[in-house]
Amino acid sequence: MSRTDDVLAALHAAMVDVFTAAGLPAPERDRAIPSAMIELVDGSEIYTSLFDGAGEVTATMLGDGAAGDIYDLTQRAEIDLAVADHDRARRIATFDAGLVAIDDATRALAAAVETGAHALSGVLTAVQVERVERSGTVFEGIVHIKSAVVTVALTYTSDRPF
Repeated sequence: MSRTDDVLAALHAAMVDVFTAAGLPAPERDRAIPSAMIELVDGSEIYTSLFDGAGEVTATMLGDGAAGDIYDLTQRAEIDLAVADHDRARRIATFDAGLVAIDDATRALAAAVETGAHALSGVLTAVQVERVERSGTVFEGIVHIKSAVVTVALTYTSDRPF
């Protein structure tokens, strides 16, 4: 796996741990929007999916690695979070719980890396929620759905530009 896939897998694993501990369904990777959300008849459904997002090389240290150059990279993963529920109070509470779980997962991963308790210690240098976009999502205008796209910035080093 590439270093980018390693850091994305680490974020996903942290999210699965935190979401399940909070009693929320485990987030998916690259999952399409379930049609049941749009056509919700009864109850509640939560959709959370981690997408790779965009990456960029932020610095290159020429010849600093054993095999050549070392790259500082930032990957901006995008997490789609949506809650479908006809009960407004329950929809808002579940949505907020999802946002908290995403933030808690980023904090848990950052702490594990910082303390040396994670395999990516020394490689993954920062993990943080960078942006929460509540407008302009694919669910815009659907009354029974509350949604956001959460961007998480993962900063790390690699001997390749990815």
